Amino acid sequence: MDELALERLIGRLASLSGPPAGLVDWARDRGNELFIVPVLPSASLNESIRTIRDWGHSAGALVTAQKSGGRRAFHLAWLAAEAVESGDADTGYGLPTTPSTTVADLLRILQPGASMTLRLGSDELFLRPDASDALIEDKAAIKSLRSLAST
Repeated sequence: MDELALERLIGRLASLSGPPAGLVDWARDRGNELFIVPVLPSASLNESIRTIRDWGHSAGALVTAQKSGGRRAFHLAWLAAEAVESGDADTGYGLPTTPSTTVADLLRILQPGASMTLRLGSDELFLRPDASDALIEDKAAIKSLRSLAST
């Protein structure tokens, strides 16, 4: 399975399972519908979050696949991202990470239920991960995710 097909499958799985209730409440509390962007675990964190802004949203959720504990199984992981305070439309600031920082890198640091707020010049970005309880059962997806994780 190629990367585009795997990303689409993550999106379909997210549609079928739906986001965690806490994430829906989070978006509702901000007066927004939940804008969801499916991404691969290896996707650039900066570019993935920029996609939310590029689509005209100040908040959204990245959904990806993440290993489940020590097992070789995977579940959907959700990462809420919100520009809390926005200065100019393009401040020229990116996340204080390297261009090679991936979505999976951030999910390894932040556990579900934890949160992080980053100040980026005049912008502030709020990040909070959540996890789906359901395991991904698609065998082709699991094989592709394992292959992606090993590269």
